[in-house]
Amino acid sequence: MNGGFLLIKKDREISSNSLDNRVKRALSFSKVGHLGTLDPLAEGLLILMVDRATKLAKYFDDLNKVYELEIRLGARTRSLDLEGEITDFKEVNFEGQDELIDETLKSFIGKSSQIPPLASAIKVNGKKLYELERQNIDYTPKGRDVELIDVKRISDIKTINNNTYFTCLCHTSKGYYVRSLARDFGDKLHVPSLASGINRVKVGKFSIDNAYTLSDIENGNYKLINPLDYLDFKRVNLDDTNDLKNGVWIKNVYGNYEYIIFCDKKGTPIAISKLDASKNVYRIDTMLEL
Repeated sequence: MNGGFLLIKKDREISSNSLDNRVKRALSFSKVGHLGTLDPLAEGLLILMVDRATKLAKYFDDLNKVYELEIRLGARTRSLDLEGEITDFKEVNFEGQDELIDETLKSFIGKSSQIPPLASAIKVNGKKLYELERQNIDYTPKGRDVELIDVKRISDIKTINNNTYFTCLCHTSKGYYVRSLARDFGDKLHVPSLASGINRVKVGKFSIDNAYTLSDIENGNYKLINPLDYLDFKRVNLDDTNDLKNGVWIKNVYGNYEYIIFCDKKGTPIAISKLDASKNVYRIDTMLEL
């Protein structure tokens, strides 16, 4: 297909949308979007969808993610990260309390109803929460069902200027906010806290080890990857694809697969079709080639 996914290492201090626009201008792509927004102060893996690959976003909507999260105990801001003024401060020292820190981390593993940060892109009545925050509109977000699949501390516990810092590796479900984890962790220990560093290292099967810097991309040192290679959908080769291209339903003789990638006899993907169980047919969900 025309286009593909581009893995990029996002730096701090640049928004995900700004990164989209810079790549689009630099390489003259027609369309550039991204999967899974990163906060401006967060860094790490961002998946850019280029040109016709933007049509495939919905098939990658539920990917789990892995973050390196640095938690700072002793301070808090309204955004729950280093953006903005500190609203609460307390002198703390948790050095030597490894067991307390580790056991508290483990207590968050599992499913929960998590309150997202006020400064987030979640929409309420058509407005994003961070827009309400900037307008000083008082609003308490509703809890969202999420899961912390696993978490472990990966650094020593250090105290600097009367605040304690440590880094943990978080494996999360879609929609999970590690800034909220930083807040809730401090609340459990009765101290203010925030996320002093966020680095996303994995999204589904995609790893930051295979990502490019913005400088690499602007200098033409990059490679698009085919997102279809990362979909665990059954593939079926058809001898004749004319009916498929004309929108004719394909009778289901393949089993109860939710999606099938139908290809021509040479194996070139033509369309992703979805099972209509009520009629036992596959209807076109996304055309890949015309």
